[in-house]
Amino acid sequence: MKKILPIIIGLLITSSANAQQFFGARQDYDDAFRPRFGFTMGAALSNAVPAVKSNYATGGLAGFSFGFTYNYPVTYQLSVGAEALYSQKGYEATTQSGRFSQRSQFLDIPVFAKFKTGHRVSLFAGPQFSYMLTANNSYNEGFNEGARQYYQYNGVRAFFAGVVGAGFDVNSTVNVNVRYAIDFKGTNANGNVYVPEYRNQALQLAFGFKF
Repeated sequence: MKKILPIIIGLLITSSANAQQFFGARQDYDDAFRPRFGFTMGAALSNAVPAVKSNYATGGLAGFSFGFTYNYPVTYQLSVGAEALYSQKGYEATTQSGRFSQRSQFLDIPVFAKFKTGHRVSLFAGPQFSYMLTANNSYNEGFNEGARQYYQYNGVRAFFAGVVGAGFDVNSTVNVNVRYAIDFKGTNANGNVYVPEYRNQALQLAFGFKF
């Protein structure tokens, strides 16, 4: 995931240069001086990163997110953004008992600084508070039924994460952004020897609509 993000940011910057040649520097597309509320929705690919050395093999899990956004301008190029998002995260794992997936529902509240690099492209980064609402497992056929109880989530519910990303303003109302988020600390699984302590990570692609 970390290798994909710089490539996508590069594509956004290249697209911005081409778009500016087509649209020109029209001020009606530039809302840098106006506070804006909005709505966002998109897709995500999440996974688990072991917080300690482990042979626990995990794979990515697709999900989605949606929520509300707010952006407050500080200067022409700098603004502060905050969001309240419902996000799906999780992972798939291969264990000695079989293969299963864990899908988690989160309330994410990122707060970030956003810097405009051009008329349409912006880069942003900041902290995120995440609270796990639910965590549900699904097991492949053949998974040891007697062992399923040991793979239920029993760790902490509140997390702090870091977020970094880039956005592209299609026009004054619609924007596209990509971001990468990863927890600062692990899940603290309360001594569960079956599921090691891990950190959530997610790569998200979203469309935003500003009011």
